Amino acid sequence: CSQKVNFSSKCFRLLTPLLLGLCFSSNVLASYSECALKFNPTTQIGSVKERPRPCIKYEDINAAWWKACSQFPNLRKYPGRDVTDIEMAALGEALQETTRILAKKYSLNRSEIDSWLQEIDTSLTDIDAFCPAVLRSTTYFCSEDSRYRNIDASCNNLHHPTRGTARFPFKRLIAPQYSDGISKPRQGWDDFPLPSARTVSFHAHRDVARDSHHGLAFMFAAWGQLVDHDLTLTAETKESGTRKDIQCCLGAEHPNCMPLQVPFNDPFYKHHNQHCINFLRSLAGVRENCKLGSRVQTNSLTSYIDANFVYGSSPALAAKLREHRGGCLKVLPLFKDLGLKPLLPLKTEQPDDGCIRPHRDLYCYLAGDNRVNEQLALGVLHTIFVREHNRIAHELSVVNPHWSDEQIYQESRHLLSAMVQHITYNEFLPRLLGKQTMQKYGLELKRYGYADEYDPYVDATIPAAFGTAAFRFGHSLLPKSMERWSVTHKFIASRRFSEMFQQPYDLNKPGWLDQYLVGMINQAALPMDDAITSQVTNHLFQEPTHDYGKDLASINLQRAREHGVPSYSEFREFCNLPPINTWSSLLKSLDNSTVIRYQDLYSFPQDIDLWSAGVSEIPIGDSLIGPTFSCIIARTFRDLKKGDRFWHENSASPTGFTLAQLQEIRKVKLSRVLCDNADDLITIQPWALEMPNDDTNSRVSCNSRLLEGINFDHWREKDPWGQQTLASSPDPWNPPQSLTSSPDPWVSSHSRPLSAHYKPTPPAQPKPNLQIEVSYSPQVSYTPLETSEKTEINVTSTYTPLESLFVHQISTKKPLTDKYGFYSSTHAPPSSVSTYTSVDISSPHSPSVQSDTSYSSHKPDVTVEPLSSTYATYTSYIPIKDTEHDVPSSSYTSINTISSTFSPNKHYMTSHKDNYSPHKDSYGSATHVSSHIEINRQPELDPYLLENVQFLVHAIAANKSAHIIQTDHRVQGYH
Repeated sequence: CSQKVNFSSKCFRLLTPLLLGLCFSSNVLASYSECALKFNPTTQIGSVKERPRPCIKYEDINAAWWKACSQFPNLRKYPGRDVTDIEMAALGEALQETTRILAKKYSLNRSEIDSWLQEIDTSLTDIDAFCPAVLRSTTYFCSEDSRYRNIDASCNNLHHPTRGTARFPFKRLIAPQYSDGISKPRQGWDDFPLPSARTVSFHAHRDVARDSHHGLAFMFAAWGQLVDHDLTLTAETKESGTRKDIQCCLGAEHPNCMPLQVPFNDPFYKHHNQHCINFLRSLAGVRENCKLGSRVQTNSLTSYIDANFVYGSSPALAAKLREHRGGCLKVLPLFKDLGLKPLLPLKTEQPDDGCIRPHRDLYCYLAGDNRVNEQLALGVLHTIFVREHNRIAHELSVVNPHWSDEQIYQESRHLLSAMVQHITYNEFLPRLLGKQTMQKYGLELKRYGYADEYDPYVDATIPAAFGTAAFRFGHSLLPKSMERWSVTHKFIASRRFSEMFQQPYDLNKPGWLDQYLVGMINQAALPMDDAITSQVTNHLFQEPTHDYGKDLASINLQRAREHGVPSYSEFREFCNLPPINTWSSLLKSLDNSTVIRYQDLYSFPQDIDLWSAGVSEIPIGDSLIGPTFSCIIARTFRDLKKGDRFWHENSASPTGFTLAQLQEIRKVKLSRVLCDNADDLITIQPWALEMPNDDTNSRVSCNSRLLEGINFDHWREKDPWGQQTLASSPDPWNPPQSLTSSPDPWVSSHSRPLSAHYKPTPPAQPKPNLQIEVSYSPQVSYTPLETSEKTEINVTSTYTPLESLFVHQISTKKPLTDKYGFYSSTHAPPSSVSTYTSVDISSPHSPSVQSDTSYSSHKPDVTVEPLSSTYATYTSYIPIKDTEHDVPSSSYTSINTISSTFSPNKHYMTSHKDNYSPHKDSYGSATHVSSHIEINRQPELDPYLLENVQFLVHAIAANKSAHIIQTDHRVQGYH
């Protein structure tokens, strides 16, 4: 039976029962004359008649299978989980050929090939004996009692245990558009040839100078690529053994060779005598349970956001990366003597795979994803997150010294995966998709409590269009070079990407990882448009001895075509967007100049490639990208959120976190992770994916309470003897912060950056009154406070539910001058309005608070009886120089008392009182300030807004240039 013989179809039908009796005696197979695809009479669907389904018999399927198998003599029966990519591809090609034979025999059109043939149960055919165990849903014995993910993501979905696993095929949002309906790359409308990918790349995606206005740092593009490398990796055609690239342009013969032809008049490559760009088709994949149909491609990674770029997607790689001691991952302590943290381990097996090695003694890095060495920003982030895993492992071992290596490793992995999910949905996606799209697709994270949105019927498998087109939007954001900055945020130097592709050796220089990291948060990403830097369109993976490389834009276009990904117009229809039927209809979504270029390149507007038009689309609303890519990306991340049984917001036991642990995860910011794992980082902007600015994202110390870290006490468990474990030595990388724990974990958390700035405002009237206007929507406002005739500060505070929050600043009943130490940066006559304080609180998807000066007076129009209260008090010392008189240290004089009450949304009111008393201490003359803040809450108000207390404390301290030395919280009336 291991020999595939070309029998005549008649002889084959006669011999098949005997062969099956010998080889498949343990299988239950269908009768050969039975219809595998049930016959259906002609049906009417709307105005379209669907032709009757033919009766495709099992004997015809078996005959087609054995005929196809004769072309692949090395197919293995009953392959286990150790099946190789090459074996999987050969099986995929055999199934492809079987599909072709049946399609021809029964005259199936393109839609019928996928819709009808995929309904056939191949487990009742001879194909079943060759179906790998990794793709058989019946070979998995899943338990819902497991707390941790399987490393290959199997059993995530208990109903479909193979979905989303490593080496599972990409799913389709739209039926593929292969030119032959089965495997040949997409052609144009009515099978017109498409323009060459290189021609489209050069004419539609030229490198032109442009300024960036979106405020995103290069870290945004780097994080997007890291997330992409957590989700997608198409199985590539490589040399077996060495995994080196097969050189199709140099005459190598391989059935997957599909080199990109470069026109002889190419403006760049003609100067280097190059007329070919190396390109090979992706390996053929196999559907779940080895079903028939058109060609599919294999995703070598797990589909879920599980930080597999740290841990790998196979048990073998995961084991290779582990230290097997203390739950830690392997690292390279290259600069331990210099006090620097370790680097990634070296890749000594298959060292040329994804690595350009000028010398034999140079090695690239080993990580959970093989593309770690593609460009230096990836190497930096991979290193940071391996360090973070080991830091978490250390913290868990401190609070739980009785835990084993395995438990520490698994819990650290469990937590780090949740952190990557939180950063992606809390910082990355809001800036990519915008608030409206986030809400439309249910992508916003909960602020407190569990989400419990898991749906086992949601297929979280990554779509082909996402991996080959939509999530490659970031190629437009790439700059020409990568910058190095000092930890004091001063520019040092830059280096072109073409000099660093697959050459990460700069990280072997002490201190340079920090310099590149600081550069990533200070260097701006380029605009999101159709222009792509020549560093990746002419110099991708350039060898050190060459002046040219590959073209990433051409590869993007060719990859989607060979995967059969439909055109841009097809996806607009899928996303319920206005159709593209004429060239003029493109003007609603693309610039005029882009449409003109497309007219010169394509025969029909329906031919335009998805990636090319997707990066060229005009963004919608506050989104970075256009509506088509927004639709594909948002749908994918919605499925990843709702179709992941291990999603961090789910409460299901035992996979979920406790509420206290979940609130700690909600504190996580990428900036905190960078601070914890860089070598010498001192200050950073709170939102690390955005450029620093003085208004909404000013730099803060890594020790700032705005970057509060996880309290690992919430992971402490009792040891087997029932005793509470005690903390041992502190983490040598990151000493624990001396933060006062709150009775309720969310009271002291921070989710948005805060900054205060001061500027003088000329007086508008001799005797102004103060109006504090609190807006509870763009249309509604309340003016609940009236003050006396002379005031110094005016603040307009804007409150948007769940996004911004109000900050109430100070009004004075008599002018204060510098001698009291109130104003640290302005000097003005006390008889005028000398300054206002603007406190801006914003998130990546909420507007900044706007401040203005007003002189009208209003009485309160709202009063609310408090039902419960939260109190926060703080004490701070403000060093000043009293130039007018000397105050004895024993005196206690109340200089000023300020009090206010208002209710911005008819649900709560707040009061704030400051008492000033000058006295002397060891620092000389100083002012002691004690502030009492009270927020009274109605039950229907979102309790997350109690964070106002913390922000108000910090706002007042920032106003006075003070350091907070003590903060006490007392929570009443809450559970």
